[in-house]
Amino acid sequence: MFNVSASKAKLKSLLSSALFFNSALALTSGLIFCAFYGFYILNPCYVDWLMAGGDLSQHYLGWLAFRNSPWLFPFGLSRELSYPFATSVIFTDSIPLLAVFFKLLSPILPADFQYFGFFGIISFMLQGLIAAKILQLFTSHKEQIFLGSLFFVAAPVVIYRMYAHTALGGQWVLLLGLYALLAPEPAGKKEPLFWALIAFLSASIHIYYVGMNGLILGGLFLKKLLQKNGRKKFIATASAFLLTTAITIFLLGGFSTEVATASAGGFGYFNMNLNAFFNTGGWKYFFFNKLPSLSGQNEGFAYLGAGILFLTIWAVIEFFALERLSALKAGLTTLVPVFAVFMAALLFAMADKITFNGLTLCTIPLPKGLKEVLGTFRSSGRFSWICVYFIFIFAIREAAKLPRRYLAITCISVAIIIQGVDIYPVLKAKRANFNRVKQYNPKILKNPLWQEIAQDTNIKYIFMAEKFAKEDLYAIVNFSMKNQKTVNRFYIAHGSEKVFDTKFKELARPPRADTLYIFRAQAGKTPPYNLEYRRLGGYLLGLAP
Repeated sequence: MFNVSASKAKLKSLLSSALFFNSALALTSGLIFCAFYGFYILNPCYVDWLMAGGDLSQHYLGWLAFRNSPWLFPFGLSRELSYPFATSVIFTDSIPLLAVFFKLLSPILPADFQYFGFFGIISFMLQGLIAAKILQLFTSHKEQIFLGSLFFVAAPVVIYRMYAHTALGGQWVLLLGLYALLAPEPAGKKEPLFWALIAFLSASIHIYYVGMNGLILGGLFLKKLLQKNGRKKFIATASAFLLTTAITIFLLGGFSTEVATASAGGFGYFNMNLNAFFNTGGWKYFFFNKLPSLSGQNEGFAYLGAGILFLTIWAVIEFFALERLSALKAGLTTLVPVFAVFMAALLFAMADKITFNGLTLCTIPLPKGLKEVLGTFRSSGRFSWICVYFIFIFAIREAAKLPRRYLAITCISVAIIIQGVDIYPVLKAKRANFNRVKQYNPKILKNPLWQEIAQDTNIKYIFMAEKFAKEDLYAIVNFSMKNQKTVNRFYIAHGSEKVFDTKFKELARPPRADTLYIFRAQAGKTPPYNLEYRRLGGYLLGLAP
């Protein structure tokens, strides 16, 4: 006989289970992703959307070249983009972790294959789930945790990066580090293994996460000092983080790339403006608009969103109104490290000049040698994300402490509505851009001569004499990869155009019979090489006689 009360009890138990909560949050996070970007890009065989230009095309072409390349050692290297030099998939920002994994599966994958859509939706899901783990440290009410996690999922700093610098949209890697700092014992005796995992994910998704989580690890060191225990374990933890980072970068070819350097100079240009927390950086939001800033400070984009700004103001007022300052003493061992990490991230993000709007308030003199070292993370403005997430956590934590449960839920819900209204114009713009089928048909490749080149099996290499406009460069590289031909130059992070230019002169004298040479056409001038030339638009194509 059917037992109604037992069934109700089972249903209630299921609805209150961690599995149901996490599944619901992951599903909601995935739907938020689809609201912004649609469903088309989730098709792994749809690749034309990735050739719209900009860094997104660099990421895809980096994967395509890496897939075409025979396996080298270290495993992340290929010569398909920078012949005869080896280049690591790290320096094309192609999410090395997934590039290596899917290269292993390449024989069974379709010719046109991309994993960037998959990375985006999984990142949104993980962003929500890890944010929930952080918020569980401060409240046990699932409604508040669920609602609060949604702020992290649709954080403007994530939306701004996803499919611009795609790997930097996976900020759940950063949230893992913040969780490890804030949690009393995030992994117990396995803390070194936990930080080794953070290091592996950081190094194999984007190098900047190594710097950010390294800074957070410094906060953990301060926390251990204040607690006066666990110092020996920290030595093991720090060693695990550094060793795993070094091994991962080595295996991915980060130390073996011949056309890129660790430091590219320019430290202090791509920094953060003091107005970043309420500056929309060019995107039109509902409540706020772009404020003045200096060139390069788009890398310091740290807009919080109107909902979080409202919640933060509320939280600050509530914090002082309820006289919680006296309660801080009990939590100093966590508060001091958090404040130290917040200020260190903020100062590094703003270095080496403090600016507000279009004004430079002061410049911090740094030795030239130090600036060269810091140039590894020359887009220092990105470190502001640490501050953004600390503000998110503080605002939601204080709202959750309201004396009545319904008041906390109401406050967070109102903030979500404000945040949603504020973000909606960006959602519309993103959806209009991504939620449609695009066809890639570049002008430079419309000439039938390219079909002849594609069918000519004697041509194995395509060498470009100089730096071309990115639109044409990407078109030529895409054509080359699709037709199993190797190129000599590409847009590589921290790459050197001088190295490419010098090497081209060596490769063209004497000309090779298996190579097509491309020059920018100049009126009345013929390149000084012994080649037979054909004109194609604004370019000269040369073959050995």
